[in-house]
Amino acid sequence: MSDDVLYDKKYNCPLCKVVFYSKKTRPSRLKVVKQDDDFNKKYEGVNPNYYLVNVCPACGYAYTDNFSNLKPDKAEVIKSNITEKWNKRDFSGIRDWNMALECFKLGYLCGRLKEENPNVLAGLLLHIAWLYREAEDEENEQRFLKSARDYYLEVYEKDTSGQVNLARLLYLLGELEKRLGNEKKAVNWFSRIVNDKKINDAGIIRMARDRWQDLRSKKREES
Repeated sequence: MSDDVLYDKKYNCPLCKVVFYSKKTRPSRLKVVKQDDDFNKKYEGVNPNYYLVNVCPACGYAYTDNFSNLKPDKAEVIKSNITEKWNKRDFSGIRDWNMALECFKLGYLCGRLKEENPNVLAGLLLHIAWLYREAEDEENEQRFLKSARDYYLEVYEKDTSGQVNLARLLYLLGELEKRLGNEKKAVNWFSRIVNDKKINDAGIIRMARDRWQDLRSKKREES
């Protein structure tokens, strides 16, 4: 099964320029069996999330295809903090849960050292939370959901690029607050989506309205 889904993609390491390969998944061969309210998808067979982070076996630089270009000054920061301490390891083969977690944490560390876009860092942290959810480790899931929430909040407050999907961002802020037990804040985020006439994403609006109504009904039942 994995032979049909996975293939080897060639990369040139942005840091040390070594050529290496990292496995990727063919979307047409993936089958989603369930999706959580925060967009975490569960797949039959291979989990493509395990292969989102590329790790150079030579220097330890870990990154996703969403990372921005590596600037010379940030490259030096990563060399001194990652490469000089790197015990050469190869993540080019089939990854298990532990390897996926290591890749994501290394990717987040590299992203933070190079001061990557907060939206990208938030996505890495959210994927780490999903991995802990898969392992039924609620304490660590909550910890990384909170960190992802903090970065998404920074995106909402400071991003002026116009490239962020506002509807999805507001929805995620609401859903993460709900999962963290902050239901009042969650209602505020969901209501913004429902009431903002500039948002025309019908799917997100429907999901936000459902979450909003669920929380309001729960509050009425408790009062």
